[in-house]
Amino acid sequence: MRTQLTELLAGRSFWHRADPRWKMGCFLLAALPAAGLTRLSAVSAGLMLAAMALASLRLPWSWWRDRLFAVGGLLLLLWLLLPWSHPGTAINLGPIGVSEAGLHMAALLSARWLLILGLIVLFLTTSPFERYLQAALACGCPSQLVHLGLLSYRYAHLFAEELNHRRIALRLRGFRNQMSRHAYRTIGQVAGSILVRGHDRAERVAQAMQCRGFQGRVPMLTPFESQWRDLVMTLAVLLGLALVLVLEWR
Repeated sequence: MRTQLTELLAGRSFWHRADPRWKMGCFLLAALPAAGLTRLSAVSAGLMLAAMALASLRLPWSWWRDRLFAVGGLLLLLWLLLPWSHPGTAINLGPIGVSEAGLHMAALLSARWLLILGLIVLFLTTSPFERYLQAALACGCPSQLVHLGLLSYRYAHLFAEELNHRRIALRLRGFRNQMSRHAYRTIGQVAGSILVRGHDRAERVAQAMQCRGFQGRVPMLTPFESQWRDLVMTLAVLLGLALVLVLEWR
């Protein structure tokens, strides 16, 4: 999974080459209003603009297929529940009557969900997460919070791999996860051992950082540099946001 993500981050699109500081600001400008849109026309316009931006990334279809399949199940649940459970004027589809307001609500929530998902994908697949943390630090975010996020992101993958190794070892020894006292005891022991190993690893990492002269700041080997493309990106996001808000408030 991390290898595939590394390949996506290595793209050369306009969004990949933008400064993470400007990109983070654009994401906040677009994501916060998108979560509160109430008109289907505004959400649809935002979704079309996000789709155009995502198309420029040229992400492989296999990557989209796996994620849209998971999201499609949740959206299908909305379409199965809201048209029949939401109060409102009924529309007769043959022998079945569905709520017009329920259909509108299902369409609105689906489009808004896809819009926010598209913005997150555009944000996370164009720059490494640790680069965004460095951008947050450069923009004045508290260093303790940035360091906590950086270390958590770094070692969460290690603990996930260690948990996967434990799971494989248990399976090879004939363990089956079921509702029994033995299974609960085994899971508790595995969770406890991972927590203990995590504490020991944190102590060793802290000592290693102190031995290397860590003074509370992580030096950036690649400094940030604003260019003309960052201004163009910000203006494009502001124009798209203005269009969406006009459709929302008209």
